[in-house]
Amino acid sequence: MHKHLFASLAGLLFALSTTRYAMAQPQDAFETSYETIYSIDQTGETDVLQKVKITNKVNSVIATSYSITVKQIHIYDVRGKDSDGDVDLDVKETDAGTSINARFNNPAVGEGRAKTIEIGYKTKDIATKVGEIWNVHVPFALAQEGVGDYKSTLNIPLTFGPEIYISPRPITKETKAGYVAYDFNRAGVSASFGTHQTMNFKLQYSLKNTKALPVLQEIALPHDIQSRQQIIYKELSPQPRNIRVDKDGNILAAYEVRPKEQINVSLTGSAQIYSMQIRPEFGGSISDIPKDLVGLYTKSDKFWEVDSRDIQLKAKELYNSNMTQKHAWSLPTFL
Repeated sequence: MHKHLFASLAGLLFALSTTRYAMAQPQDAFETSYETIYSIDQTGETDVLQKVKITNKVNSVIATSYSITVKQIHIYDVRGKDSDGDVDLDVKETDAGTSINARFNNPAVGEGRAKTIEIGYKTKDIATKVGEIWNVHVPFALAQEGVGDYKSTLNIPLTFGPEIYISPRPITKETKAGYVAYDFNRAGVSASFGTHQTMNFKLQYSLKNTKALPVLQEIALPHDIQSRQQIIYKELSPQPRNIRVDKDGNILAAYEVRPKEQINVSLTGSAQIYSMQIRPEFGGSISDIPKDLVGLYTKSDKFWEVDSRDIQLKAKELYNSNMTQKHAWSLPTFL
């Protein structure tokens, strides 16, 4: 006669930004596979659907229910079903989070038999909007023994805008009707989407002259960069003696600082930062850089001691890619 044994199969531990699956009974009694789909709508609300397949590995143990605990996010509209229809749910709010227990309609009996259950809920805590940028965080999935395949899918609406960055890179990416589907394997996801970010800023500079004669000091002001940022100045106080643009395109404001004087400069304005995805494979090779620029930016200078014997010796060591990791921790410390 089969021994009916309650098997509680794990929870989502958002407190550690991880998802951990565990069985209250010995893990060798079952094998589980997981597919979790995170579908985000235009408002940032996320519908989470977790599909779990539980396969019996022995005859003596039967999984009669599935439980999950969701921590540190607010969830609602909880639902559940198996192959026989809707399942009874016991949803409780505790100090540890929201626990969901679902009892199977008809447990699978016998070695090799499987039961599939779906648990769904909604939350507004996975996607957040900051200015014009959407930030998305899917917790890392940490599986224990007894867990087979794990797959997660992230569906992002096209209205979120272009991808700024996503980590790790998805296994597959497919544009569908109104959204982009990203597939991952056993991984948490951090991503940002949008075209630009608009912000106000206030920068403060402190200029100090400890010498006995007046000195001319310059500060660098943020400036427009094509396809990257657009800057609008509101106020620069006090007014500088002059403003110039150097050969690199930097905007420099000059102030005459009298002996033993300190000048506090304040710049207020607004910036529009454009979202440009930065990935190494998008770039060119070092040989594409004009030689005159290479010479200009690699020549020896006061704070760029390329002729230093110690620096040259260390550079030769690091040039060997096989030694990079070993020596990166022993670079000189500059004070």
